[in-house]
Amino acid sequence: MPACSKRHVPDPTAAFGSIRRHRTVALTESTRAEDFALIPILPSPADVLTAYESAGLAKAADVPFAFVLNSAPAGRSQEAVDSRTVLAKLGHVFPTEIHDRLLYRRTFGTGLAVVETTDLLNKPARDEIAALFTEIWSRVNG
Repeated sequence: MPACSKRHVPDPTAAFGSIRRHRTVALTESTRAEDFALIPILPSPADVLTAYESAGLAKAADVPFAFVLNSAPAGRSQEAVDSRTVLAKLGHVFPTEIHDRLLYRRTFGTGLAVVETTDLLNKPARDEIAALFTEIWSRVNG
């Protein structure tokens, strides 16, 4: 088997800079077609870091945007408070949080939206989605 020298082994990361630039240009161009960008963010440091790029794309495309905390722990969590604080420095954060509920996963499998369910136990989830819709509608049409 022939030996490989270092100078003959391609650097697998060499193209990443070029790929990233092209991807960002493509995303910015596709974002320009939007009227509004809703950016769901999990309340965790890793996910909040992605908000910088998402907000940058929306700003570069001159598209209004807002964040919503998604899959937030029930009740008031420090992660959600910290995430909201950081996100508010980047743009608008909707007051409504979408909490981590088994119901969202179950209704997805049925083809129904949470707001189409009638079980009284589903009311908190329906209320979250209705509140978020109202906030989005007001922001876009207000």
